[in-house]
Amino acid sequence: MTKQSKIDKAKDILQEDIVACFNCRPWIEDAIVWNNPHTDLYDLLIDLELSDDEWKIILEDLYCPHCGHPLQSRCDQVEIKSEYDYQIEEILKKIEDDDIIVKLYEFNKFISAYPYLGLTSPTKIGEHIFKLVEAGKVHAIESEVWYRARKINNESRIFSSEEMGAPDPQKDYIPEGRFNHTGQAFLYLAEIEKTAFLEIKEGPENICTIQEFQIRKLNKLLDLRSDYDNIDPDIDIIYWAIIYNGFVGNKPDGSSSWKPEYFVPRYIADVARFFKYDGIIFSSAIGDGSNLVLFNNPIENVYQIGESRAYYYKKSDVLSQFIY
Repeated sequence: MTKQSKIDKAKDILQEDIVACFNCRPWIEDAIVWNNPHTDLYDLLIDLELSDDEWKIILEDLYCPHCGHPLQSRCDQVEIKSEYDYQIEEILKKIEDDDIIVKLYEFNKFISAYPYLGLTSPTKIGEHIFKLVEAGKVHAIESEVWYRARKINNESRIFSSEEMGAPDPQKDYIPEGRFNHTGQAFLYLAEIEKTAFLEIKEGPENICTIQEFQIRKLNKLLDLRSDYDNIDPDIDIIYWAIIYNGFVGNKPDGSSSWKPEYFVPRYIADVARFFKYDGIIFSSAIGDGSNLVLFNNPIENVYQIGESRAYYYKKSDVLSQFIY
């Protein structure tokens, strides 16, 4: 290996492996708190057997990718990627594979044309999803508070607590949603008040009604969250491709009655109900945190807390209780 190629190889390794350094990690008493495996620069490149001159060249323009602090000694401690990080990188590469994405778009097109025939899709994606949901990633909730938001009604009043449960298809028209067909009375909740408001905000309005819900226990929620830390390397690649390529969370055109973005998530919800899931937990595409859609309302172990309240959404991005 030539001198120049060794230096290039060393820089490639450092660029690929380093995620942080001793300067940007917190300290507890006299010890650095590392989130991932850590080592010094020398050990990271020990197999290259670099000379002093080669080290000098490498350290001339070496900086921490996280905080930008210069790394000036081969003894400097750095945090490196874990085995999990490398597994996730491989997954993310695979889910961007053109062949997989094309098949998913073909399935979306097929199910948009034939909403009730997902299992017969030519690409077999519908059948694949059916099997994946049956053995899907399950999430449980115990003793948590979640929120439902509704826009102020046409009479410019806040909704009462009685009106903040799941809609009644016998009394109200229920339009199609991300996971529900027209007329299905599902309960949509958010784990953060602000996100609950943003999910229902359509125009310049800055006030809504919010109801708190206590979830005592739900054992079987289909987990469709897109949180990086929530990736299970053992889950089928199609499962993650559906989530990470937007087939669950894409927002439709609010001005159009045609919402093809809803067909794949509604198919997944139908399969989830078939396999007796309580609902689906998924990442908000608009705000922070997660959302829930709960099937088969009213649901045992899910209760409203107190009275509904009007909330005002301030420009500072803070939801504060409106006095009425």
